[in-house]
Amino acid sequence: MRVLFLTDKFSNEHRSAETKHPGGAELTDAAALEACPFSLTVSSFKALALDQLDAHDVLLLGNSQSATPEQLAAIARTGRHILFEHDLRICRLNGNFPSAIDPVHRLWERCWCPHDGLREIVRSARGMIFLTRRQLDHYRANPFFRFSEARVRVLGCSLFNREFFEQLPRAGAVAERRGSCALYSKSFIKGTDEALQYIAEHGWEPRLLKDLPPEGVLAAFREAERLVYLPRGLEPAGRMPVEARLNGCDVIVNDHVGVAGEPWWQGDRQQALAHLEGAPAQFWRFVEELHGAGQASEEPWQSQPQERAVAALSQGLALLGTRQAPRFPLLGSARKRQRSQVIFPGW
Repeated sequence: MRVLFLTDKFSNEHRSAETKHPGGAELTDAAALEACPFSLTVSSFKALALDQLDAHDVLLLGNSQSATPEQLAAIARTGRHILFEHDLRICRLNGNFPSAIDPVHRLWERCWCPHDGLREIVRSARGMIFLTRRQLDHYRANPFFRFSEARVRVLGCSLFNREFFEQLPRAGAVAERRGSCALYSKSFIKGTDEALQYIAEHGWEPRLLKDLPPEGVLAAFREAERLVYLPRGLEPAGRMPVEARLNGCDVIVNDHVGVAGEPWWQGDRQQALAHLEGAPAQFWRFVEELHGAGQASEEPWQSQPQERAVAALSQGLALLGTRQAPRFPLLGSARKRQRSQVIFPGW
């Protein structure tokens, strides 16, 4: 099977002064590429030539914000593509609900973006691979897109490369730990202020993770007592909480963090390692399954225009007529709402 992996940027590309280090999506992509058992070609959308599409059996799409309409249309016409979802591709805000002006996104934490430019590439895809079930739930809540469950796969986590597991401290290793980590981010959604406030309220020593390379973050987790991570909006998976727990930190998260809702997260260290170490190979098994399913032209990935309009209107009326919609709290703004915090012990 010949695979072409397409995304905006890879982990080893030159970084900007503003973004000095690779993000979680890029690290997950790198772990997937490392584990690929098939003939593999990689390309950014900026470097993609459309004649490359014909030379591959599977077109695997990571983040695609830099893709042109012409590229997306050409990929959709092949019917050989699979979408690897890192955030909320179908949302014009990319899932950053707290920054929205409209109440459906900001207050009710639901995406209702029609996103015309993505309808055909979603409809014609052979399938979609999600990081967590919480992330998938947000796709299901969008009234303009309908998904065939047979063409959906969920990994349950971000992906980590072999080196990550090789450098983990052994179970039960005794170390003198000090400080409570919080992620520094200019992004409103990451909840830096909330984490620092939580640390201050408990009288703990703060340790801000700022401008650190991935290896620097892991080193900090090997020395710290805990990580406090309280994003203000959806975190589709949550890479740092996994890294922190496996390096011995206690982790405090809220219910925005997708990985904390996965069954394996509730288990012990061995259960966690079994799931995480097997996830890259599982990713490629999913790709093979979805590729073998054939084209999706007859699958109900997307409802018809009249059905979408009715669905959107029905959802709006339902939200206005109730004080709480299933799974998505309605009370208060995203800035002021208090989310439940849960403490998970380090592994």
